[in-house]
Amino acid sequence: MKRSLYAVLAAFAIAALSIACAGAQSSFSVTDLGQATVSGINAAGQVCGSRAGHAFLWTNGVFQDLGVPKGYTASYGTAVNNSGHVAGYAVKSSTYHAFLWRNGAATDLGILKNGPSSNSWAYGINDSDEVVGACGSAFLWTAATGMVNLGTLGGKSGYAYGINTGGDVVGMAQTPAGQGHPFAWTPARPNGTSGTMQDLGALPGGDGHGWGRAVNDSQQIVGFSYAVPNALGTPAHAFLWQNATMTDLGILPGGFNSDAYAVNGGGAVVGQADVIDPSGTSATWHAALWQPGQTTPTDLNTLIPSGLGVFLSGAVGINSSGWIAAYSGTYNGSDHAYLLRPQ
Repeated sequence: MKRSLYAVLAAFAIAALSIACAGAQSSFSVTDLGQATVSGINAAGQVCGSRAGHAFLWTNGVFQDLGVPKGYTASYGTAVNNSGHVAGYAVKSSTYHAFLWRNGAATDLGILKNGPSSNSWAYGINDSDEVVGACGSAFLWTAATGMVNLGTLGGKSGYAYGINTGGDVVGMAQTPAGQGHPFAWTPARPNGTSGTMQDLGALPGGDGHGWGRAVNDSQQIVGFSYAVPNALGTPAHAFLWQNATMTDLGILPGGFNSDAYAVNGGGAVVGQADVIDPSGTSATWHAALWQPGQTTPTDLNTLIPSGLGVFLSGAVGINSSGWIAAYSGTYNGSDHAYLLRPQ
């Protein structure tokens, strides 16, 4: 029964995507960044990520190798602010430490004092160089205070993943029952280090599991939440949270899951959504775009020029000019990172 339902969904997906491709004009130019993992983009179109085990910052076609901190063996850039400062982490053996790269120097952000973990990872940064991430619990780092524990939702662990200009933080934190729920942490004053963590809840019919991934300056939050189970299992759906309401951002025709990674100042969202393949036994991730007000995704592969040999499987960042950082694309058979610009 499960296999036949997959097959039906696959047939529907192929038909729908064929129609979309036939009628769509390319909306984005594509710049190949080479074999790299891309993680974020800023207002100027600078892109961060990692390649060959080194964190990097890409600016107008030029890679700046941010290097590997002394004593470590690899580094990874995960987020970039509008000054071109990069947050991420470095690794040696089984030890991970959050780092901030700025003005040619790498700063080890350390770990939480008396915290639950000896490892830390940085995932987000704002224009005040406030950094968020995980060290067993969600943390906020500032140059003045160091690493501050943002706590959990009553459970054992948490992760902070995104932060906006005013210091609002989003991520995932465990409840007393051990479920990971998306949260929003609001400072008591703008860019403060004390505040309140709010459980964002779940999509209707879901079991509460989910993750907040990004927040813009209008306090629009995106991520994923488990949705209503069906014959194939329990899907994860991308969501947009605003004005105390979580909106399901849907799936591609014939798909099962979706996930939102970033939201720009205008409310445009990027991420990924899967499509069941013709065999009916597996699925392929497609890079996805949600324009403001859109509650179903658009496959970004239908919006780029044909004939490039490029397949985009996900998008991790979008700036207010609509430039998109996409990942895990395929260029003549090799995994590459890409920058998409509206035409």
